[in-house]
Amino acid sequence: MKKSGVVLLVILFLLTAVMPATIAHAYDLSVGGATWYSWWKLDNIKGGSDGDDSTLLYGPLFSFSFSDKWSVSGVFLYGHYELQLPHDSNEDVYRFDSDLVLNYRLASLVKVFAGAKIMGYKWKLSTLSETDDGLSYNVGPAIGIGFTIPLTTNLYALTNISGLYARGKNTMNSDTGNDKETLSSAYGGNGTLTLAWYIASASTSINLGGRYQYFYLKHDNSESFEYEAHNHIYGVTLSAVYTFDL
Repeated sequence: MKKSGVVLLVILFLLTAVMPATIAHAYDLSVGGATWYSWWKLDNIKGGSDGDDSTLLYGPLFSFSFSDKWSVSGVFLYGHYELQLPHDSNEDVYRFDSDLVLNYRLASLVKVFAGAKIMGYKWKLSTLSETDDGLSYNVGPAIGIGFTIPLTTNLYALTNISGLYARGKNTMNSDTGNDKETLSSAYGGNGTLTLAWYIASASTSINLGGRYQYFYLKHDNSESFEYEAHNHIYGVTLSAVYTFDL
């Protein structure tokens, strides 16, 4: 986790370095809730089985603007999947997906952003012979670009595209004593397309759209705990955000 810790320290340094230079500007804070009804398709290459399921991910979000160009935003999503595996078996998966991002607006319609991605899941698989459970998580940098297109006075089309690379750790606990542990790496990308309706009288934005996320996950240097898989996660997003001046 040393590399992951370095990434988080760099982000904190950037935040503290930028904020003093923009302290004269008014602050805006936005808070709300986000949902993502998503389908997860797991295409296994080695060490596991293909699976799929759909569920609702949900959680809080925030955005803090401290100048006309700079802002910080974050979101945390959590949900429970029951992946349908071969041989009529199911795997309970509790997945989390979070982002902490520093945004810079290049122009009125274009922004770039960079930050930290934290994603992973707890899982449990029961068979006739044993019960296994474990934890997989990855942390790393992400970078992307976003566009805002005004459609009417209060309606906007938003799109974001980003890429990520992350390192992490995977553990497996078995009631037979066959416990395993290994490091892992992941890379992939994320894309969103959203319609945002701003209700000025309520200082609230209602956002409806779609999101697609892909990442490739591989266990590193572990002959006893080999695993490689393509992950496709896609679905409908809905959020409500309230904004107020500080």
